Amino acid sequence: MIRRLAAPTVAAAMLLSCDGSATGPSNDLCGVRAGIEVCVDRSEYGINQSITITMRNRSDSPVYKDWCGTTTSRVKDAEDESRPRYNPGRRCRGRSTIADIVGRAARVDPGESMQDVIAIGGHVVQGFYRANVWLLDADGTPAFDAPISSGMFSIFPSQN
Repeated sequence: MIRRLAAPTVAAAMLLSCDGSATGPSNDLCGVRAGIEVCVDRSEYGINQSITITMRNRSDSPVYKDWCGTTTSRVKDAEDESRPRYNPGRRCRGRSTIADIVGRAARVDPGESMQDVIAIGGHVVQGFYRANVWLLDADGTPAFDAPISSGMFSIFPSQN
């Protein structure tokens, strides 16, 4: 599920505030690279819950968000700088063609935001994770060699 949010609205400001304000998530839930900000909505999740990922385009150019490549990846700790492998088939099931990927991509203009929800399955390993958002170029291939990643969050299967 992807929701496009017009900028600015009061509800969006509360959901998208990654500047440490009292109404929004703290900075450690967000990551910024190349003018694109990616945030998760909480610092802890349990199995069978959903993660709301918000991407905000703070750059001067439109970008294309890859829905198929938006995933989470496990990390060792806050200093872990490993880069997840691009795997669109993980979310789009099976072998995804460039046409499939481009067909699900969404344009995000400067100043606009987009939310995406990823369900956590019952088989997830307890630990630290980051949400990863891949951008596409005009040909439908990943525009960067790595995704834009959120800050770190935890999944505790027994939290439910």
